[in-house]
Amino acid sequence: MAEKTESKYTAEVVAEMVKRAPLTFDICGEIGEKFDLPQRGVAASAKRHKIAYINKARVSKTGNPVVSKADLVSMISENLGLDLSASVLEGGVKATKEFLEALAVATFDLLASEVDDETETAE
Repeated sequence: MAEKTESKYTAEVVAEMVKRAPLTFDICGEIGEKFDLPQRGVAASAKRHKIAYINKARVSKTGNPVVSKADLVSMISENLGLDLSASVLEGGVKATKEFLEALAVATFDLLASEVDDETETAE
């Protein structure tokens, strides 16, 4: 029968995690340095012990927030005031992400210019 090994994440480590909660990846790094433990290991242990942990925001390679193509298509159709069926929207998702991002920006700029025009005529 396999012998049970003692965990590196002692009661002292867990107490430090609880004290510093809610934890972030950076805080886990600080705790890891203090107790000579890997940063990812501290984060995983915190999750196992159900200690409050705030995940890092997902970002793309460019550093921008992650946005799905489906969200971009929905945003574009909303900006243009289109009420499209799911099957029509599904076709838009097949476009490249670069195209959809450019189109979303263009439709947003179009809306912004319309709002500016309305503001000027109201004054």
